[in-house]
Amino acid sequence: MDVVPIFNSLLGFPPITPLTHFRDCLSHLLPLFLAGKILTMQKSLLTLILLTTLFTTRAQSVGIGTNTPNNSAILDLNSTSKGFLLPRLNNTQMFAIPNPAAGLVVFNTNYNQLYHYDGTTWRSVNNSSFWIKPLANRDLLSNATDSVGIGVSVPTRRLDVNGTMRVRGTLFADGAIDMSSAIISGSFLAGSGVVQGSLQTNNQLVVNNSSGILQFRDGSSNIGFVQLSGKDLRLGTNASNSDGKFVVRTAGTDRMSVDNEGVVNITNKITSTTTGDASLTPLCWGLTATAANGGLKRGTANIASVLRLERGHYRIYCPGITPESCAIFSNLATDISIGHICYNGFVDVFVVLSYSGEYYDQAFSFIIY
Repeated sequence: MDVVPIFNSLLGFPPITPLTHFRDCLSHLLPLFLAGKILTMQKSLLTLILLTTLFTTRAQSVGIGTNTPNNSAILDLNSTSKGFLLPRLNNTQMFAIPNPAAGLVVFNTNYNQLYHYDGTTWRSVNNSSFWIKPLANRDLLSNATDSVGIGVSVPTRRLDVNGTMRVRGTLFADGAIDMSSAIISGSFLAGSGVVQGSLQTNNQLVVNNSSGILQFRDGSSNIGFVQLSGKDLRLGTNASNSDGKFVVRTAGTDRMSVDNEGVVNITNKITSTTTGDASLTPLCWGLTATAANGGLKRGTANIASVLRLERGHYRIYCPGITPESCAIFSNLATDISIGHICYNGFVDVFVVLSYSGEYYDQAFSFIIY
C-alpha cells in the first residue's frame, strides 16, 4: 500500500515522490509541529505514517549521507569525515549476548579487534596487528612472530602443513630444508637441505657452486661425499671415516674398492676396446722365497702355494690358471733360463743354466695372466 498519497491528502500537500522528496516533507512538517498546528489525532496518525514510510515504502534502500543509496545495500553510509562505529563490548559482555545470530559483529575492547559470530563460536577478524600489508609496497602480507597451520590446529613451525604441498614455480630457501620425503618436478633452490626420507626429482638436481658438496652422514658423522673442486669431481669417504672404502657396484655386486690407504681392489678384470676381452690385470704375481725350499716371499693373496718339486723344478698353484694362461718370469741371476707349462690350476716352472742346460735352484719373480 502506498501511504504517501494518503499522507499528502490529510495534510493538504501536493503529490510528491516517496523517498526522493521525503526530506522535503519533513521540512514542511517540522514547522507545523513546532507551531502546534497539528492536532493530537493528526500527530499520532502522522507519526505512524512517517514510520511506515521510512521502513516499508517500496522496499527501497536507506541512505545516510547520500540521496542515492546503492540498490544492493539495505543501508548505505557515505561520509568523507566520519566512520562507522560498531558496538564496543568487552569479553564478558560479548559472551553474554543471548543467542547471537550467525554473522553478528562487535568490537572486542579486551583485544581491540573485530569479532564475528560464525554460528558456533566467536572468532576474531584478522587485522594489521597480525598481518601487515604495507601501503606503499606490492601486494603482500607479512608477520614477524606468528605461525600458520594448514591441516593442523597447533602449528609447530612458521608454516606447518599437514598434507601435500605443491609448488608450481621455484622454491627458494636461504637456510636448511628438513624433509621426510620430497618429490620435485620443477626447480628447488636451497642454501642447505636435510632430507630424512626419499628425494625424487623429475628434472635436474643442480648444485650451483664451484666447491659444492653432496654430503652423506650417519647421524652427526660425515661418512661419504660427492664434491666439485674447481673443474675436478671428488668422490669418496670423509677423513673421519677411517674404516670405510669407496666401492663401485654393478648388478648388486661389489666390482671395485679403494680403501683408506688408496689400495685398489678389482674383483674381475680390466679390458679395453683395443685389446679386446682379455684382462689387462694379472691373475696373480709374486716372488719366490728361497731357491732350495720354494715358498712365496711376497705376492697376491690368491696364490695357494709355491712348491719345489725337485732341483730347478717349481710348481705355482693359483685358481684361474688354465693351459691358455700367459706367464712372465724375471731372472734374479745371470746365465739363467726359465721355462714353464700351464695347467688347470697351476703352472710348472723350470729353471736351467743357460750354458749347460742342467736344472738349477734359483729364486725368481713372476706375473701370470
